[in-house]
Amino acid sequence: MKSISVIIPVFNGARYIRETVQSVLEQSLKPDEIIIVDDGSTDETPKILANLAKTGIITIRQNNMGPGSARNRGIEASTGSLIAFLDADDLWLPEKLAEQKRILSERPEIAYVLCCLEEFYSAELAKQLVNRTILRPDTQTGVLPTTALFRKSVFQEVGLFNPVWRTGEFMDWMMRANEAGITSYKMEQVLVQRRVHDQNLGRSAAVRGDYHRILKAALDRKRRSNM
Repeated sequence: MKSISVIIPVFNGARYIRETVQSVLEQSLKPDEIIIVDDGSTDETPKILANLAKTGIITIRQNNMGPGSARNRGIEASTGSLIAFLDADDLWLPEKLAEQKRILSERPEIAYVLCCLEEFYSAELAKQLVNRTILRPDTQTGVLPTTALFRKSVFQEVGLFNPVWRTGEFMDWMMRANEAGITSYKMEQVLVQRRVHDQNLGRSAAVRGDYHRILKAALDRKRRSNM
């Protein structure tokens, strides 16, 4: 039986981290360990994590180095043969781990499996932001770390996340995985709820900038490989 490590990177996530962790604890297939990596939070997050640590959840604190670095720290500390990531403001539906582990058990050639997500407005989101924001349809595959379950061995083949990217680190990783011929699978089932709030809405410009640089880096790798 393959073991599962859940890694939750968090930065100033005091508003949502308890609810996020609860969605992991309510999985029909319980993970073998939960690792929360605090990426230098300056709010009440460290105090909340100190209490969660009393329940057996593993907590790690590092200086603020970005989500890619926090995910890498969690991978390095993990003991499971399967790795799942959950962003500290998002939620899993109860069958998330069970359904994705079933796919990996049935399809040994698949290195990681993605699922669909649905978005929801956070309760405190200002009405004017709600009116200006259109949620993505729930039929869209969530190309995000929080929608995936990975075989840990794939990180030995592809490498870890590039900590240079403060946003878009998973897009960069997936491009490198594709270049390495890694096989993935996309489920049509909605198993993740992505919270829309004021902080992640404000990251859109930074995301676009990093995505352009990530695409350029992929093109540069392709050119070098063809030389």
